[in-house]
Amino acid sequence: SLAELEEVEVMGNATFKYTLLNFVGIETVANQIDINEMTHFHVDIWTPDASQFRVKLVDFGPDGGFDGGDDTEHELSFEEPAQGEWISYDLPLSDFVGLTTKSNFAQLIFAGLPAGSATIFVDNVYFHK
Repeated sequence: SLAELEEVEVMGNATFKYTLLNFVGIETVANQIDINEMTHFHVDIWTPDASQFRVKLVDFGPDGGFDGGDDTEHELSFEEPAQGEWISYDLPLSDFVGLTTKSNFAQLIFAGLPAGSATIFVDNVYFHK
């Protein structure tokens, strides 16, 4: 099941709060992004209860279509993230070894355990070099 999303303010900063998290997808399908020049993916999270946090990046390949046979993707998993404190993940795109194309980035997927019950606050999501 998909997570429930609430936009909240944390110390005056707009933040996404996902509850009942199994997975959630953020799509840029209509406006795919060329991330070839980028070297890192960044996200900050805070959780009171997640035992695992996962990030998946998906590129729709040269045809720009979902499941067109040329999609590439890779997921990174982080076991037992610290609870009750902000964690900054600044992930080299080279760690996403299955993401072999980067011209048609279209999906970012966050997932967590325990499936369907984790709460994760998400902030500062961006690519950079």
